[in-house]
Amino acid sequence: MKPQTRIVCIATGRRKMQFETKKSADRFIQFNADEIRMQSGFAPVRSYLCDKCHCWHITSEQYKGEHLKDKENHHLQMLSKKIFNKISNCEKHINDRQKQKEHRVERSFKRENIIHSYRKEKQEAVRQIKDAMQMSYLEVA
Repeated sequence: MKPQTRIVCIATGRRKMQFETKKSADRFIQFNADEIRMQSGFAPVRSYLCDKCHCWHITSEQYKGEHLKDKENHHLQMLSKKIFNKISNCEKHINDRQKQKEHRVERSFKRENIIHSYRKEKQEAVRQIKDAMQMSYLEVA
């Protein structure tokens, strides 16, 4: 069944159906072409990637030559570059966060070592005081 809702494509300013993937557009053609042909006298025969809205549309026109294929390949390459850039940015942020985490762990480890050394110093001082008190107690007695 042909959907009644269409979205205005910014490329042409016309109301067109939009699909997120080529597969979904082709599947729509596969299951609805006969019914659309009966209603309107023509039917969609292929899908194409719009260079403005980056969605897939359907058309009843046959391929107009290699130009359309090249155009679709160009847009796929552009989308691939955008996706690659997003992945690179995500990896950079992940690495930055990992470095921050390692730095925090390193600072925490240093802090624990300092605390441990102060505790040892304190224990040694307490032991020296106790020894001194025992010596003075023995001298008095």
